[in-house]
Amino acid sequence: MFFFFVTICNDEEGRLIVWIGYQVGKIYRKYCWDIICIMMAIMSTAIAIYFGKWIKSIIPMNLILLLILVHVVYIGIRCYVKDWREERGYY
Repeated sequence: MFFFFVTICNDEEGRLIVWIGYQVGKIYRKYCWDIICIMMAIMSTAIAIYFGKWIKSIIPMNLILLLILVHVVYIGIRCYVKDWREERGYY
C-alpha cells in the first residue's frame, strides 16, 4: 500500500490528484463538516446498496461513480446555500 502511494505521488498526475483531493477536502471542511452531510452519505450509500440492481437496470452507470456524483451535487448545493446565506447576513 505504501509503495503504491509513493509511486503515485512521484508522478505529476499523482501530485495533481493529491492537490485536487486536498482542495476538495478544504471545501468539504468549510461547508459540510456536520452530521447532516454524514447522514446523507450513509443514506445514499444504503440506497445504492439496497436498490443496486434496480438502479443498474435503469441507469447503465457504475454505482460508485453515481454515488460520487450525487455527493458532489449535494456539496455544490450546500456551498451555494451557505454562501447565499452569508452574503445576506444570516450567519
